[in-house]
Amino acid sequence: MSPAAACLCVLCGLPAAGKTRLARELRGRAQTRGWRTLLVTYDELIPARDWQESEWKWHRKTVIMCVERFLHQTLSDQTHTLSDGVGFCQVFLQCPLHVCLQRNRCRPQPVPDEVLLQMCERMEPPNEIRNPWEQQSLTLDSTEDIADGHIQKLMDLLVSALENPLSPVQDESQQKEADRRLCASSVLHQVDQTCRRLVSQTLTSARGQASPDVMKALAKALIELKTVFLKELKKDVLGRVSVFPEEPVDVEKLLMDVSAMFQRRSHEIVSKHM
Repeated sequence: MSPAAACLCVLCGLPAAGKTRLARELRGRAQTRGWRTLLVTYDELIPARDWQESEWKWHRKTVIMCVERFLHQTLSDQTHTLSDGVGFCQVFLQCPLHVCLQRNRCRPQPVPDEVLLQMCERMEPPNEIRNPWEQQSLTLDSTEDIADGHIQKLMDLLVSALENPLSPVQDESQQKEADRRLCASSVLHQVDQTCRRLVSQTLTSARGQASPDVMKALAKALIELKTVFLKELKKDVLGRVSVFPEEPVDVEKLLMDVSAMFQRRSHEIVSKHM
């Protein structure tokens, strides 16, 4: 396969891990090589007010669609198509949670601590064994300033990605599995919203009946319960759609069952604290 006409480089990591600063540094170096660049920053495109709302995912999907259209147009102008293959690489910025929390709180528009904690629970580093498309990946420690030598490694990674573009996915089964996982993610998102609402209702009911210290401990316990509960449910839902791919998930019944189960566990926690 000939070298790609374009490369998509994804910088991932927790909020305040240093993605934006690194992206600007890379952009400057790429331009010195004569490369045309486009920097897409979620923070600048997605309203901050949507951090805890379901609309955030809709905004993210819109951004991804726009990037895809941009790549189509760019390659079309150069007599290429996405079917010819596009260079892809990703950089995972590894930064301790407490450092990200501290940096985030100094931002003009910080991400809520709860959101950052949830992202830390879900964030996964690249896994080239499980995901073949992640072979061109690099993990950098961003606790301190990233060394010049590491940035040079990243530039070398971009060159390698351009010289070794991804082959178009032809296996329809992979797309079907991706669709099933997308369905499962949608179900889990609705479950997450349901659990959030139940936590809020439980805390509202307890307010006025307990001291501030008890309320603080209760809130922490309920949030921890929600995190563990969703982890357990994620394995169940993903397993269900993989083992029974043709059997649709009854979302309404699932939400009812989840609500009843979560309420039972939350009531047990309330009893221990009140």
